[in-house]
Amino acid sequence: MICLDTAVLIWGVRGFASRTQEHEIERAARYIRWLRMKDKKVMIPCPVLAEYLVGATATELHEMAIFELGFEIPPFDIPAARITADLMRDVDLIKTIKKDHAVDHQCIKVDAMIIAIAICRRAEKIITSDKDFHVLEKLAGGKVIVSPIPDIPLNIDDEQKGLFRLLRHTTLASAVPPRRRERST
Repeated sequence: MICLDTAVLIWGVRGFASRTQEHEIERAARYIRWLRMKDKKVMIPCPVLAEYLVGATATELHEMAIFELGFEIPPFDIPAARITADLMRDVDLIKTIKKDHAVDHQCIKVDAMIIAIAICRRAEKIITSDKDFHVLEKLAGGKVIVSPIPDIPLNIDDEQKGLFRLLRHTTLASAVPPRRRERST
């Protein structure tokens, strides 16, 4: 299961970004389409959903189209609370993150909640924005993989067809022995 962080949803689902991040909209949307095409399970932890809904328009709140995507939305429950507490107990790490990345305590707490839910639900990885990548990675401490949005080819179908053709020709050429001529008697 893949866990999406808030920025990925805002860019890929809502299609909104600041002027300096507009290039992320198509990248995130393409990645989300790729996940759905590959039938990958996707989770949006409740704290991510809450952050996403903060910027929602009245129409978005009414229609709640995000639920039509079929993503799992796990709650912040007791096991996640325990993991969050463990993550937040590392006072030296929290101080370092605040100092090195100029992140406030509230953001770190919400990120710890997201990481904890991902750990509880055994997510393969958390996909986040490039700028948040290092903060989440430090906070997760290797308990779950944290990664920026992967680059997915512009036209996935064409790439797959080309790969199939390449494999077919290579496989046929190398796997099929040369034809033997039968002797005429």
